[in-house]
Amino acid sequence: MQTKQTFKKVLGGGLAAATLAGAAVVAQAPAASASGQWDQLAECESNGNWSINTGNGYYGGLQFSQQSWQAVGGSGLPSDASKSEQINRAHALWEIQGWGAWPSCTSQLGLSGTPSSGGGSSAPAVASAPQQSAPEQEAPAPAPEPAPAPEPAPAPEPAPAPAPEPAPVEQAPVEQAPVEQAPQQAEVQVSGETYTVQAGDSLSSIANALGLDWNDIWNANTDTVQDPNLIFVGDQLKLPAAG
Repeated sequence: MQTKQTFKKVLGGGLAAATLAGAAVVAQAPAASASGQWDQLAECESNGNWSINTGNGYYGGLQFSQQSWQAVGGSGLPSDASKSEQINRAHALWEIQGWGAWPSCTSQLGLSGTPSSGGGSSAPAVASAPQQSAPEQEAPAPAPEPAPAPEPAPAPEPAPAPAPEPAPVEQAPVEQAPVEQAPQQAEVQVSGETYTVQAGDSLSSIANALGLDWNDIWNANTDTVQDPNLIFVGDQLKLPAAG
């Protein structure tokens, strides 16, 4: 997401880490004021302009990137969607990543806790019709047993065919919605400790949990993490020494 002055603070390098992708369901938050936290956040991100498209790769009142918008089930451009849909998709992104998806403005506004949805009711689910089973038919009378045929001579057993080799299982990357552009890589001193990436992790969430800077974690692992938006479950990350 972006700051109020420039609609995105450019720091150079790759994009900051985010979270698992996939088509997310737009969930409804508990009823709350539609002019609450999302309007405050939009005022900071885009001066409250829900249809803004400046051509910088971020769209709408809450400044979605196209990748983030599609990750939570959006189609088309975020700036072409209604305010209520933008808020609903933002709530879905919040459920994946939390307020860290808008780090600069949420820090300025001090936003925390569960946000209000402000987007109206979601479409009702369509119930499928119950399936009807075919009526049972009476079993036919058994046919008379034929006379037993003479047993044929046993055929030689063929040599067993070699079992096919299983196809290699490719591990799907953790697709992450960009949050903020990262600074240029720099050498950092590592502490000798490591962290194993879990499902739902991002460099930002790992850094927050360990009290570190996610840029330092990335710079300590440039030999294995080329793009801070793509980390894999099971990766061993070297941890930088505390500053």
